[in-house]
Amino acid sequence: MPRHVAIIAGGLDVSDPVTRSIIDLANELARSGLTISLLVFDGIEAELEPGVTVITCGFKSKRLSLGLLRARRWVAQTLAELNADQTISLHCNFPADIVIPMRGLLQSRIDSSLRNADGFFERIVGRLTFLLPSILISSWFEKKTLTHEGLRSIVGLSPQIVASLREANLSPTATVHEASLPIEPACVDTAETGAMRGQMARALGIESDAYWVVFAFRRSGLHGLETLLRAFKPFAEQRPQSVLLLAGPTRYTHLAWIAELGLRDRVRFVGTTERLDLLMPCIDLAVYPTHYDPVGWGVRDALRLGKPLITTTASDLAEAVASSGGVVISSPAQPDDLLQAIRTHHAQWQAGRADSTASTPIATPQAQPLARFVMERLADSP
Repeated sequence: MPRHVAIIAGGLDVSDPVTRSIIDLANELARSGLTISLLVFDGIEAELEPGVTVITCGFKSKRLSLGLLRARRWVAQTLAELNADQTISLHCNFPADIVIPMRGLLQSRIDSSLRNADGFFERIVGRLTFLLPSILISSWFEKKTLTHEGLRSIVGLSPQIVASLREANLSPTATVHEASLPIEPACVDTAETGAMRGQMARALGIESDAYWVVFAFRRSGLHGLETLLRAFKPFAEQRPQSVLLLAGPTRYTHLAWIAELGLRDRVRFVGTTERLDLLMPCIDLAVYPTHYDPVGWGVRDALRLGKPLITTTASDLAEAVASSGGVVISSPAQPDDLLQAIRTHHAQWQAGRADSTASTPIATPQAQPLARFVMERLADSP
């Protein structure tokens, strides 16, 4: 059993559920008696167990793919100095004993399998996008990681990722496993939420008693956003007391779509900072129509808070959404299906029947919880 484990965590943001899961994993391993070195690209302020040491590199890389060569060099030098017993990489671009890609894996393969319903033009665009230098570099290092002779285990956090892994040419020493990240219900104080909603309404310049719909995307936001905007346009025309809140990293990318649809007065950008954590308990409906969500990060916060939710069959958390009373649509690229689902919930909301506290989060049933799985893999180590 190793005593010192180095975790390559990459870029972290405390408002991101991916980061929270990484911190939880590091703390759980430290509580088991291990010494944990957490390698991060930017500084982070989080509650860490005494056994967790954060090691930060001296440069900032906003986009991992563009600074990948430099990041790999820093990781290799740091690992050599640490001389840890075992290494865990939470990215598929860094060789390690155990690789757990927390932000995607073999994206082109997964994306292709989820776009079966798209037309010829969309498939061509997807293939051309894959030729971008940043994606090519990332794919090259990904292949080197998956064929690295020291790779012993690689963990998929969803059935879709595991299926892609089983099709890939992995290192002969590696085994593929599936693990899950538990979704623990969060306690919501109704009085505190009401006060916070009033503060948010004033800050965003919207009505407190309006119908609040949020789309919280963690990456580019291109997947599903145009469909949502086209569905929201006729809804907003009939329901002027409604607002769409976009929480994502790109504030200006989609302004042309919003202006074209005449939705400037009905759309607000809320950013990706702690403001989103304050906002989520206050919303009336969460919508996540993307066709690319193999881990389910986009719906995780809504499930934790028991908020009414609309998502698609592409998400591995679709079963949990349906079990909690949410809506799962099968055509993520069709605005009509999404529009009908929003209208249905709005009617319930108006009648006071929309239950914002009744959902019970459900973890992926066939997968083993991540922290326990990692402990078992480490226990098998010489």
